[in-house]
Amino acid sequence: MRPGRLLTVLLVFIFLSAGGQLGARGTGKLVPVPKSYVLIPHDSLIPAEVTAQAQRKAIYPRIKKLRDGKYIMTYQGGRLGPRIFCSLSDDLIHWSRPKMLLEPGWIEVGGQKDLELYSTMDMAVMPDGQILAVCSFRARKLYSRGIGCGLVLMRSHDGGLSWSSPEKIYDGANWEPYILRLPDGSLQIYFTDTTPSIKSSGTSVITSYDGGKTWSPKVWASRHYKYDADDGTPVYTDQMPCFRLLNDGKTLFGILEARIETPEVMPPVGKSEYWLSVVRADGTDWGMETAAWKEELFMPGAAGYVSVFPSGEIVLSCNVKGSFMMRIVPSSGILDGGDSWDSGWREALPGHGYWGCTEITGEDTLVCAMHCAGGMQIRQFRLK
Repeated sequence: MRPGRLLTVLLVFIFLSAGGQLGARGTGKLVPVPKSYVLIPHDSLIPAEVTAQAQRKAIYPRIKKLRDGKYIMTYQGGRLGPRIFCSLSDDLIHWSRPKMLLEPGWIEVGGQKDLELYSTMDMAVMPDGQILAVCSFRARKLYSRGIGCGLVLMRSHDGGLSWSSPEKIYDGANWEPYILRLPDGSLQIYFTDTTPSIKSSGTSVITSYDGGKTWSPKVWASRHYKYDADDGTPVYTDQMPCFRLLNDGKTLFGILEARIETPEVMPPVGKSEYWLSVVRADGTDWGMETAAWKEELFMPGAAGYVSVFPSGEIVLSCNVKGSFMMRIVPSSGILDGGDSWDSGWREALPGHGYWGCTEITGEDTLVCAMHCAGGMQIRQFRLK
């Protein structure tokens, strides 16, 4: 059953009306670090040679702390890409001139010429300092048929100054890959696994046990059943995944976005509603049908993200009506008595946008980022 619009309005009003420090019952508070907020103009992040107006906004930030204490941020030009950039910083305030990592190029697909486009990059920093970056690619014309799409992997051995050529590691229509390194050294890439022709999506995962040289076939991690297409094909959601391993070393905790609609109100006829779910899984091998607990569609929101402090506290973030919201969850991933998944959220950045992120930067510090009309906004928080 599709969630009611009245409940959506009421929940959003409650979230945006709440103020104060970011906190949850018994788990501490997130306090903004004074003078840490910065707004980087889009023109400083998108090179002048990119002239298409729709591509002159820096969108979809992902910030990672490097082994030498510096920071790297990747982002794309425009809502759909097609170019990927990165910028470096010593202090999360001042950022280097952008470096273009990926740009469109002509390819031959299905016997015809098409343009290959890139979007939604994520990164992982390895113990030896190497940076692995995964990115979604698609053929502009043939994407609707799921042809000429997949994932590429790139590497940097010098802190993001230079990069290897993109290597294709997965074939299939997808969005929003997320890379997770596990304590045993294996790598998991979660991604929105989509069938564009029927607007079906779900979360799948591929795994590497050799540092990203080879990858397993995909397995399903989570998907929320919506309805059957006209031909009886099941249509799913649960997309834009972000998973972290909790401090117990065995529990995966993730947040997923669901795009809710029925065939009668599919865009452009009707508007989609976005809701969030959280998942706890006992173990990391999804191929063995990992037992999972799920709080499904607990509140309206999109683009969820998860970070975990060394002390165990979990930070959830998402977008609600364009606002970047955060809250803290206990280290177990289980709420204390009387708490609820749709409470405790607070606005963390002043400008409105979408597709934000967080990154733990120290024992008790965190940075968050999200674009807005004026540029890329970044702010640091401290756990109290």
